[in-house]
Amino acid sequence: MERVNKISYENRFNRFRDLPTAPKLILANHFIKRISGFGVGERVRVEYSQNKIIISKLTK
Repeated sequence: MERVNKISYENRFNRFRDLPTAPKLILANHFIKRISGFGVGERVRVEYSQNKIIISKLTK
């Protein structure tokens, strides 16, 4: 399965000053559980590399 999403941004603040804007990607749909098998509260590993992000379920 494939889906095209758009990277948005997040304005960030802390108690003392504004922080730089950060890129943001939100994944929320029924395919996360049905196809990928990720459930709420489960732990995942996120691997970042050039031009790709890999999300894997941790077994323990």
